[in-house]
Amino acid sequence: MLLSIDDMANWAFNPFAWQLMFVLGIMCRLAPISERFQAGETARWFTRAAIVAVLAFAAVKLFVLTQPLPGSLKQNLSVDRVINFIVIAWLAAQLVRVGSIARLAQRLPAVVTVGRTGLVCFVGGTLVSLIVDTATPHTFHGFRGVLLGLAGDFVAIGALLILARGWHGWKAQQPRAAASGARCG
Repeated sequence: MLLSIDDMANWAFNPFAWQLMFVLGIMCRLAPISERFQAGETARWFTRAAIVAVLAFAAVKLFVLTQPLPGSLKQNLSVDRVINFIVIAWLAAQLVRVGSIARLAQRLPAVVTVGRTGLVCFVGGTLVSLIVDTATPHTFHGFRGVLLGLAGDFVAIGALLILARGWHGWKAQQPRAAASGARCG
């Protein structure tokens, strides 16, 4: 475990360890890797290695480690989480660089709306997730359990898209209402 501390009685996570993730994210945004390096052979090698790593992490999580991991691994930020974060960030940067994300955003404007209403969708999504999880019976196992879980996921995604669209529409009405009210006086 990376940056673990002994006395975690009052913390659900290790703030010092998780600060590393936030700093890595900020560094990726403020000091991106140069376009020249990203287009080079070394970057192509990194991309291939990142794809292999992401697929390996996914396979291990889906087929090998099917039971929940000990809480201390999440609490103290295990090395595999840091590596997984770095390889996913690298792949995301490459997708942005080649324009795949921009093309995807043009085809999925509802998802872009969710991103533009980030805080509202974060809070609303948390609430929707809790409601769906509470309403979903956990007595079903196997294929029925998977289908029920997928149905819950679709309900949550739909609710989040509706929330984003409604919030975006409401915010768009605010300047018009203020401008109309200003002319009345």
